[in-house]
Amino acid sequence: MSQHQNLPKVKELDAAMSVLSGLSVLTAVVAISMVVFGKVAEVPQGMTGDLYRLVRPMGGVILGLCGGLVWYFRKSERGKNAVEKIAQEEKYYHRQPAVVMWGHLMVAGIAILLVAESMIRAVQVVAEISGIPLVVVGVLTGIIGCMEKLW
Repeated sequence: MSQHQNLPKVKELDAAMSVLSGLSVLTAVVAISMVVFGKVAEVPQGMTGDLYRLVRPMGGVILGLCGGLVWYFRKSERGKNAVEKIAQEEKYYHRQPAVVMWGHLMVAGIAILLVAESMIRAVQVVAEISGIPLVVVGVLTGIIGCMEKLW
């Protein structure tokens, strides 16, 4: 960060904090709407306690709120000149030898491998604890990962 010449302006930080606050409110709306409207009457066999889900009408309202939040914060607070300077600063590997780039890629690949291995172990533990077949838990994990990439 010390090498960057264009640091975020106070207006940008304020917008980021507003987005964070908006996302926190949306999370609270999801949780509250699930508790108020989404209690499942018939809990599946093998589960104890209360079970909640997001009902479709509230899901539509929350989707609309998400769209409104994205629409409200769609514009950047930076000028065109600042964006060009940032793009120039992000060309880090253009000035580095190929060995540095390949070294960073190898370290990133090893980190991804270790994280994937720990995630597989976590999925196995969840499947054992919940009694859900490992294949189902794995598929749900993949779907959640895909949904995360869409947002």
